[in-house]
Amino acid sequence: MRHFIIFFPALLIFSSCYGPVRFATKATSDNKNSHYVDSLRISKALSTSKEDSAHRFATDLEFTEDELKEVIQQEEYSKPIENVNDFFNNYSRMDTTSSLPTNYEKLLMTVISYLGTPYKFGGNTRKGLDCSAFTRLIFLESLNIELPRSTIEQIKIGSPVESGELKFGDLVFFNTRRRQNPGHVGIYLWDGYFVHASTKYGVVVSSMNSGYYNKRFVGARRLEEIYQLTQTD
Repeated sequence: MRHFIIFFPALLIFSSCYGPVRFATKATSDNKNSHYVDSLRISKALSTSKEDSAHRFATDLEFTEDELKEVIQQEEYSKPIENVNDFFNNYSRMDTTSSLPTNYEKLLMTVISYLGTPYKFGGNTRKGLDCSAFTRLIFLESLNIELPRSTIEQIKIGSPVESGELKFGDLVFFNTRRRQNPGHVGIYLWDGYFVHASTKYGVVVSSMNSGYYNKRFVGARRLEEIYQLTQTD
């Protein structure tokens, strides 16, 4: 009986730390991708070595159900561009005559290859990913440059850039969360457009000049190594 009395409080303590958390939400009717991350997955990720940013989940992944619904509803007022092929044809400046792609082209082709990838809350693969996983994978796969895993960590790297001085490859950040700023990150392309893993639409190209993102833009960061590798002028 004494053993049971000792065990029961310990069980309650463990359950309070690792039990179900408020990270789950149902998929919207027009989006079949699940936005579910269970507490076991979070606790396992957090127990991973802090040096391994590829597998570490930070506080920017801790959506409440209400926050996630709010983001999805707001994104309905800022739909991505539809003519994405024309967009890249007009801006990309790809040299199709060369057999060896430049670093600029490597980054660009990696971005294009991710278009349409579904959003997955806490995901970090081509089967589904979130915004900070998208930016991290793009630079890792194209240029072998490793970024931190979370949005709140990514805004601390590189140097700040004014909105009027943005260049291809800069990270752009937005305040889309009530509890955390910034809550969203993407990669700047050209002429006020950026590519990102949208909660509602997956990986898409959107305009920073739209009402939703324009009002929520909080800053940009430039990684000098990426800037030097991808400049084509």
